[in-house]
Amino acid sequence: MPELPEVETIARTLAPRIKGRRFAAVDLLYRPLVRTGRKSLAGLAGRRVLDVGRRGKMLIISLGGGRTLVFHLKMTGQFLFAPEGSPRDKHVRLAFRFEDGGNELLFRDVRKFGFLLCLDGGPRTACRELASAPSRSRSGFPNSPPSSRRAGGASSRSSSTRRGSPASATSTPTRCSSTPASIRRRRPAGSRGAASSASTLP
Repeated sequence: MPELPEVETIARTLAPRIKGRRFAAVDLLYRPLVRTGRKSLAGLAGRRVLDVGRRGKMLIISLGGGRTLVFHLKMTGQFLFAPEGSPRDKHVRLAFRFEDGGNELLFRDVRKFGFLLCLDGGPRTACRELASAPSRSRSGFPNSPPSSRRAGGASSRSSSTRRGSPASATSTPTRCSSTPASIRRRRPAGSRGAASSASTLP
């Protein structure tokens, strides 16, 4: 799961690349991603991106006409830029196409834990709605997709230890990198050694 500095880096990198651009279309490729329902994405075409920021670990995209997109990347969520019409790999869950015909913005999530909320009102209104939402799910909105719940249950079962066998106190060292985990380069499927046609952030 991304930490606060990573989400801030993503917001600051996204802002100059999409701010001021208008959506031409939104392609939803994985319905459970949108916890406010697929219909909440209706009417996004033609709206201009006003700003990109964050609230905690939530990435907030403010749109014209009083709409706000709230993303949580969770464990494996990534934003990618790719030429419009280029092949998309199987882990791309959402694509924003723009009226200027430039690179489209893709949301890629291997484990499907990330989610999107499409809310009415500006960023302040959206943040108040998030803060006051009932705790009926982790996001306060419609429950997580079944795949997430199954994965969570499997994880909790596998993490239990047998009676009398203490868990290991050692941990595998992780490699530190100045590049956030959710900002990486990817190569199109089937290419070896060739430069990627899709650029990731930053």
